[in-house]
Amino acid sequence: PQSRIIKKYQTPRRPLHHKQIPSREIPAFQAIQPLSLPLNPPTKLPIPCRMRLLSHTAVFLGLAVTALTSQAAILSNGSFETGDFTSWITSDISNPLDTLSVQANSPTQGTFAAISGFDGSGPGTISIAQDIGVLSVGSSLSFDYAATVDDFGGVGDRVFSVSLRPNGGGTPIHTFEVFRALDGASSDSGAVSTSLDFSPYAGQDVRVSFELFVPGDYNGPGSFKLDNVSLTAVPEPATYGLIAGAGLVGCAAWRRRGSKA
Repeated sequence: PQSRIIKKYQTPRRPLHHKQIPSREIPAFQAIQPLSLPLNPPTKLPIPCRMRLLSHTAVFLGLAVTALTSQAAILSNGSFETGDFTSWITSDISNPLDTLSVQANSPTQGTFAAISGFDGSGPGTISIAQDIGVLSVGSSLSFDYAATVDDFGGVGDRVFSVSLRPNGGGTPIHTFEVFRALDGASSDSGAVSTSLDFSPYAGQDVRVSFELFVPGDYNGPGSFKLDNVSLTAVPEPATYGLIAGAGLVGCAAWRRRGSKA
């Protein structure tokens, strides 16, 4: 019995027949060619998107300039074209030879000019003033004037000057002498266009005042005319920086919208 058991377990096994898998050629790997793409591919936004970006940038620039100019000095009604002294603060001498007024009397610009007799019950000062705000770097004041005086003498010179005073009035910050009619002489300035440099007073909140000083009481006839007053200011570096920043913001928004398209 033992020998039969041994033979049973010594029975040879059937050989395994493996299924033959047909061979096939595997193509060699080819080098991957890099894509040739531009670093900044051109994108063309639809017209409505471009218009919105341009309008947003324009609004930003407008707000920036408004914020800056809201504090900058501004002079209004410089040629008196309202026909009166709107925006101006005036003061006349007692019993003036000719009352300080706005007239259509040979203006140098527009239809009207400010007129004075440059004489009266002196001593006293005739003034045409305006609070203009904070002066920026490079500010200058330009204007046209004409003055004549036939002085009897014995009292003093008559003087036309421009004073920078604190906003609301007060002691002059600086006074520019523009024209002097000598005591006892006949003086005629002729028609003059001139300008004054306000840049040394940048950052100050000021009133500009055109002043005619009369030293005595009816010391000879005279006349004075003022017209075409204007204030010019050169933008400060901060203004240029803000405008440039607005441009960069607009470009960035354009590129961002383009990358999403």
